Amino acid sequence: MKLHDRSTSPGVEILWPVRNNGSKPPLRTVCELAEILGVSTKSLGQALTKDPTAPRCSVDNRVRAVAAQKRWYEPRAVIAWWKQRSEVKA
Repeated sequence: MKLHDRSTSPGVEILWPVRNNGSKPPLRTVCELAEILGVSTKSLGQALTKDPTAPRCSVDNRVRAVAAQKRWYEPRAVIAWWKQRSEVKA
């Protein structure tokens, strides 16, 4: 991983990490995934928290930032898990 210098002013240096192997696929929050799956945010959030087979979150901002306390998931993994979970219950 390289560090690029993005200077906003002449005396200030900010170093940003840049990925060498391209960008990552987009992540989604529980609210966005619930909208995609057509279920309530509460039911999806509880299922992701309580089910041991649920995919783990990729980014967890609940500890790092007070203003944006969200968990971010890979959509493909959550959608595949939800379909499998729904088939088992039916």
